[in-house]
Amino acid sequence: MRHRFLKLVSCVALASCGSEQSGPAYALCDGSSEVRFGTASVGGHVDTTYSFTNPYGHSFLFVNGRCEFVGSASNGDYVAGTLTPAQADTLTSAFDLANVEGKSFRAQSGCADASTLQVMTGNGYLELLCGADEPKYARIAPDALNQAQEIIATGSPVQGDVSVLAIGNFQVKDAPNANAVAWPLSWPLADAAVEWDTSRGAPNLLDVVKRVSGTQAAQLQGLRRAAASRPVHRGYVEVLAGERGYALYVRDELDDAWSDAIARFTQELDPYAAKPIEVCGDDTLSLQLDAPYLIDAILSVTTQAQAPCGARLCWDGSFREEVPVGATLRVERGDTSRSCEGGPSYTYLRADLQPLIDAYRAGYPGSAKVEIEVSVVGAMPPAERTLLTD
Repeated sequence: MRHRFLKLVSCVALASCGSEQSGPAYALCDGSSEVRFGTASVGGHVDTTYSFTNPYGHSFLFVNGRCEFVGSASNGDYVAGTLTPAQADTLTSAFDLANVEGKSFRAQSGCADASTLQVMTGNGYLELLCGADEPKYARIAPDALNQAQEIIATGSPVQGDVSVLAIGNFQVKDAPNANAVAWPLSWPLADAAVEWDTSRGAPNLLDVVKRVSGTQAAQLQGLRRAAASRPVHRGYVEVLAGERGYALYVRDELDDAWSDAIARFTQELDPYAAKPIEVCGDDTLSLQLDAPYLIDAILSVTTQAQAPCGARLCWDGSFREEVPVGATLRVERGDTSRSCEGGPSYTYLRADLQPLIDAYRAGYPGSAKVEIEVSVVGAMPPAERTLLTD
């Protein structure tokens, strides 16, 4: 995904941040352009559009070695700014960054719908689900997230591109809505829309997400902010286009430097990041899943019951000779070395299907485009998603 961003201002690199830590001080602002700290609230019982609307989680804050940060404000804006030395010290202390090392997972059973708090540094990853009541987690301040939100509130909205997705959800003549606004742009909203087909579960979002820039992006950001200011906000803008009503989702985009840096930072640390799909081993699982959905080559699916820690999507390694060609995905146990300490964890699985694209091109070299019907064993209702690319 490619992004645009505003000019960043460097701060003076700090040799160390934080105080009263049991381990060596963590150099949050070490002068580098790489991400040094991240925290996000991710997963849980999510909407169909979660993978589009929340690529970095329900809320997030990332800080690089120049003390520059990006985060998500409560109204949906992505914001950017530069930490003061005092703010850097606050984050380092509140999240106990000196002691986030290795990978630690904390989960309690009975919390399938709860989101997960992630804390990431250059040295390790900490995941908290349903509280952090053991002594090893007590060092994280109870108000750490509030401290992060206060810092995010000092940032300025990112002035750049947005991506939009619309879902047709009512006919104007049948369900007029006082909050709905007229579609303000000249191109048809149907170009970025998908119809909701309840018989097939979650809609296929591939090929309908539209990138918008310039003054049009600013207009759509304004619509999103106005909707977010209402007493009841559903996370989208209700839009009328002719006789059709749409739920319009508007997502800010980060620039290439930030998005690439976050991807490098989270790829190895974050178990929820979409990893390249691999061929299944011998330990596949029988699970009931919600209908999967695609954005670009990223397939996401939510399990209807908790999956074991480390569970992942996998491919059976072959194509079905159909028109179009078919591919079957399953869930396997995956990384059995991962310990959740308190019980099974995440119910939200993602996979990058680029290896399927590469295998298709190798197996069907004369094809002008890639078109694969992807099905996931256990999805209810059964649904196939078309992986299509030039």
